[in-house]
Amino acid sequence: MIVEETGEHDFFRLARDLLRGVQAPPANPTADCPEHYALKPRMPQTVNSYMATLRTVVSYGGPISKVRMPIGDSESAMRTLKHQRMVARSAVRTRRPTLDELDRLLTHFHNRYLANRRTVPMHKVIGGAITLAHRQEALCSLPWRDLDEEKARLMIRNMKHPRQTQGNDIETWVTAEGMKLVLSMSRKKDRVFPYSPDTISRLFTEACQILGIEDHHFHDLRHEAISRFFETSLGGGSRDVVMKYTGHSPAGSLSRYIHVEQIGDKYADWRWGPILFTPL
Repeated sequence: MIVEETGEHDFFRLARDLLRGVQAPPANPTADCPEHYALKPRMPQTVNSYMATLRTVVSYGGPISKVRMPIGDSESAMRTLKHQRMVARSAVRTRRPTLDELDRLLTHFHNRYLANRRTVPMHKVIGGAITLAHRQEALCSLPWRDLDEEKARLMIRNMKHPRQTQGNDIETWVTAEGMKLVLSMSRKKDRVFPYSPDTISRLFTEACQILGIEDHHFHDLRHEAISRFFETSLGGGSRDVVMKYTGHSPAGSLSRYIHVEQIGDKYADWRWGPILFTPL
């Protein structure tokens, strides 16, 4: 479609198709098959993310490409999509795991690993999420070369950011627990947690289903970690100090991760500490 001829209905139709789950042709031609095009419905929040990215291109790409962008049509379509609730902002989650839920998950994964050490040590991955407070994609992409043991620092490459991801490399501080967890991992691979984010999500979701743990996502562990930083007064409870550990910018979304439930460390004398810090 010619950009200059794109109208508000074209933007509306694109969002509608995304919501229905229409699939674009695969990047790998060998994967092209009828099954690929089966509808996979998306949430309004996901569609909103796609449309927001397109909106940025339309809003700022004109001077770069020397093409007159249909900014007005894009804005008009977005107003209609919001009114029809076909797009929506992500709801703020406040879910944190209980100690009982963590105990059940860690028991499940630890037993699984002891039975077959070729499986992903998910108990370690969960420990990493709780002590390092990073997203699963960041955890799974951490190379050993980006760890500064002496200063207890980690470089997070291309940290997720609403306006900048590529090249957004942030050096983060690491707690004493985080360093113990990281140093307990095997160095046979070039990454600290050499596993696929999709595999981590799948294993975590399957375990929650098996154990009857409802409405719990792996990303909730980031909420857990950051909330605990404040509960234990990490860095004196200073937001500026906590951001050094999480990688958030002053204008970032740190607040959405803070769900303080108590004063003090709920993990004090936690039986899983020694297990999580034991070298693989």
